[in-house]
Amino acid sequence: MAFTYPVLKQDSQLNDPAAVKKLVKLLLEYDSSFDIEGLSKFDYQVAYAVDEYQRANGLVRDTVVGKCTWKALMKEDMDINHYGLQPQAVAQPNESICWMAATATLLQCSLNQISSGSAQYTNGGLNNDDNNLKLYAKEHFMRWERVSFNPGSLGSLLIQKRMIMMNVDDDYAGYQPGANFHWLVLFRMRTDGSSTGTTLTFWDPMPANKGSRLSMSLNKFKGFYKSHMAKI
Repeated sequence: MAFTYPVLKQDSQLNDPAAVKKLVKLLLEYDSSFDIEGLSKFDYQVAYAVDEYQRANGLVRDTVVGKCTWKALMKEDMDINHYGLQPQAVAQPNESICWMAATATLLQCSLNQISSGSAQYTNGGLNNDDNNLKLYAKEHFMRWERVSFNPGSLGSLLIQKRMIMMNVDDDYAGYQPGANFHWLVLFRMRTDGSSTGTTLTFWDPMPANKGSRLSMSLNKFKGFYKSHMAKI
């Protein structure tokens, strides 16, 4: 019988005991130092191991074992990842210049090497008009475009470009819903070839002076994506 990727959650009475045993076995094959040998229930120890696995492997960190986590554990997906956990990442020093920090991360340089150029800005933020973004991209040896949101097109682009600077509606993080646009850097993608089996991992220049690494399903990210820039 084909494996159906049962959803497992910590302390859920709906967990399949056989599936939990399989999960524990796969986690130990990945990292034998996890303190879960012989466990048959999805308790806090297994949840900790799942969280660590998801963090290190470009998956959404929710400690829920669903299709994407199963396929990663069973080596049934592809991990497009040139930088390990993350590239040399630059955080933004204030709330206005995510575009500058994202560009520095994409180009792997320092903030002071990124110029404003001839592009237009509103309250310090890069004006989101298409022509303005094209101008900014051109002056920084990048190409501005919109990507077809299917795993094949996005994966091919990431394989070729290694990192992509992506413009999103700020609703994605709940900072100021519906009010702003924000720049992230996509550097990792796990996929089994389907939209439901694809996870994206980004560097986010926020919070200020710190930044963060986050993973999100492709289907969820579609609702926030506007456009992107990549090195020529």
